[in-house]
Amino acid sequence: MSNTRKTILWSALALTVLILGATSGWAAEPYLIDSVALPQSPALAQGLRVALNPQGSLLYTYSNGLREPICEIFFVKTIAGQASASASGTVRYGNLKPGSLIGVIHLLREATEDYYVDSHNQKLKPGYYTMRYAVLPAGTYANGPVMGDFVVLSKANGDTNPARILTAKELVQRGQWVSGTSQPACMPLVPADPKTTQSPAVTEDDQGVGTFQVTLHLASKRGSASPDVALAMVVLTPAPHPEGS
Repeated sequence: MSNTRKTILWSALALTVLILGATSGWAAEPYLIDSVALPQSPALAQGLRVALNPQGSLLYTYSNGLREPICEIFFVKTIAGQASASASGTVRYGNLKPGSLIGVIHLLREATEDYYVDSHNQKLKPGYYTMRYAVLPAGTYANGPVMGDFVVLSKANGDTNPARILTAKELVQRGQWVSGTSQPACMPLVPADPKTTQSPAVTEDDQGVGTFQVTLHLASKRGSASPDVALAMVVLTPAPHPEGS
């Protein structure tokens, strides 16, 4: 093989490696979890604080060798449940009561703004948001809209009664106030991984999307034990970067 042909082949290989490196996903460092105590914040009403577990999870990563906190998540001690008969092919958490409080997420101000987005790539502001379970359209196909499981975000300082079950209309309105658009701010619930034995746990795909999985307790009926439910939620959907950034 001539030297000229070898040079061309090596140049093409190097260009391919550069292109793959630029498009393989910008979040090079993994997501990690630390425990964190529920803070004393004026954004969290006392009634809301009482409903939350005092120990939560801090999600973080590393950027240029430095630790970068992203968000804190605090789940309720027990979740309101209902008969699981409402579960269908695309609604996998039908044993949760729509409108019930799931927990609180705190988008940290020191995080990169790329993490201040919901599943629809809508920019959110740092701060505390309640998360309530909702069944919303997850897409439209040949036979019409398909429903799916979500948590809708509401401003925590305006959602002070954890025992109250919000209507679907109220959930959408509160989520719209957060997003500032007709699409309510929300995060999708996805099937829990049965192989995940650790709780809480976080996984990441090659696009930097992080899924948080935790085992929670459903409110027990009188005379029965409190059942557990494995819940998986896409909490980190970083804004896409242009190629080469």
